[in-house]
Amino acid sequence: MRNVTRGARFALFIVALVCATTTTTHAAILSAGQVLQVFFTVAPAAPTPDVLTLNLGLVNVLAAHTSRTGALFDGNTLLGTGSTTLFGGFTGPLSLSPARSWRSPSSIWDFDNPAVANFTPIQNGTNNGRVDFTIQTGAMDIDLNNVSLGMGQAIAPNIFINSVPQPVITSVQIVPEPAGLVALLGLVAMLVGQRSRH
Repeated sequence: MRNVTRGARFALFIVALVCATTTTTHAAILSAGQVLQVFFTVAPAAPTPDVLTLNLGLVNVLAAHTSRTGALFDGNTLLGTGSTTLFGGFTGPLSLSPARSWRSPSSIWDFDNPAVANFTPIQNGTNNGRVDFTIQTGAMDIDLNNVSLGMGQAIAPNIFINSVPQPVITSVQIVPEPAGLVALLGLVAMLVGQRSRH
């Protein structure tokens, strides 16, 4: 019984240690197979927005990401998705502002292959917004505090006037692969089993 109690305590210690390490060390590492999710709200704004950009600021590309994809949602409804291969083979510090962008079907915005999206919920101020950002390969270190959204009306293919108010980000998170969580739990179970036998 004493060994089981020690094993249980050891398991809790391992889980706490992994969670603490993940939060402080790896929370900002986006790897292929993971999703950077940005949740946000909008209000009716002027000028009427026809461009939305996801800005990551300065990131550190740890291994080439090949391409990056951004999907824009209103709740669970997909409004538009698109990808780019610009800087896909680069490693090292990289400014990704914007990392991805979306435009309305009538917008003249044309910076780095923007995704065409349904802007009606955004323009109405009713959008329950979410952006899912992924990379095809590799990994990049992202400071989640630098993640921002820009919204405005395009006046040239690569210039837009900021709408007021801007989107309000309510949450930014990197969602781990389900397989990674399963592997973690398997490791904890194995360590508990080994500890209980000693």
